[in-house]
Amino acid sequence: MIRNLFSKFVVLSICITTIATGCIGCNKLPQDKVTIDMLVAPYSSSWLSTYAIRNGIVASDEVELVITESISHDEHMASGNFAMGAMAVAAYGIVSQQSQSPYKVLSAFVTGKGTEEARGVNLLFTLAGSNITSPEELVGKTIGIPGLTSSTASVFLGMLKNKYGISEDQLTLVDKANTILIELLRKGQIDVALLGGNIAPQAYYDDDFRVIWDLDNAFKEEYGEYYSPTFLLVKSEFYETNPQAVKAAYNLLIESRDYARDHIDELTEEYASEIGAGLPAEFYKTIQLYHSGASFDLIAGKTRDCAMAVFQLVKDRGIIDEVPNPEQIFLDW
Repeated sequence: MIRNLFSKFVVLSICITTIATGCIGCNKLPQDKVTIDMLVAPYSSSWLSTYAIRNGIVASDEVELVITESISHDEHMASGNFAMGAMAVAAYGIVSQQSQSPYKVLSAFVTGKGTEEARGVNLLFTLAGSNITSPEELVGKTIGIPGLTSSTASVFLGMLKNKYGISEDQLTLVDKANTILIELLRKGQIDVALLGGNIAPQAYYDDDFRVIWDLDNAFKEEYGEYYSPTFLLVKSEFYETNPQAVKAAYNLLIESRDYARDHIDELTEEYASEIGAGLPAEFYKTIQLYHSGASFDLIAGKTRDCAMAVFQLVKDRGIIDEVPNPEQIFLDW
């Protein structure tokens, strides 16, 4: 059933040929500076890590990155219209399996660790007064999960089965957005909720809730590194003809991310003022320092092993039929 649900996503994705922001691959500026159209999700980590590029604070003599944000980044990336961009790991696995993916994996993108500490961002919560204290007590419980076909859902359910012997059919799963799940949990309408994004840090510091499983750190303990739920992709044919431009773009992203880390106070103030949904700048700073941020870790060593482990957990749930060949999907550079 999961695969059937997601096949609709693939069909929709393939049909997408344009986006309102207008972005088709790349072109050359008169000075032979390569322009690369890049798509990211409209979340704080992406916004902060690309701020210096979007505002011309950092630049490259070799490449011009034109960055578009879209909540539907997975679907638009699947259409193949962007030279670079972010895509969820499970979505990438599905699209690359059902059709010849136009992309290769350049690096990880967002991971569940802050610059100073790793308090987790994919966290399993219950109410503070609940008698549930461990994942091994979840049999027969109602669990909220935001996106049953996501890589994080597969990591959670896969590790729950592997570590505690609890399978999906022993649970009642509720698939809702993070914002809805936290309120269902607060009202006692579900027993636990696997929260992520900005909602998880909100719950982390809310006395109404208690963490019973830090999925990010549990994964690191099991596999040796934090997993990235999102890849940074590059269009295969574009990389073949413009390898130096892609490397320059990657280096520019690192430079922009580092600028954000060095100017965290002023940038989180601006983000909170412009986009922050009423939350204070200090909250967004806390996320970056202790919970989540853009890593841009190259896919090598333990990072590669962890990416393959996530694919395996996605396969174990029947979302994809086989684990992708790492020699075919990861860019070796």
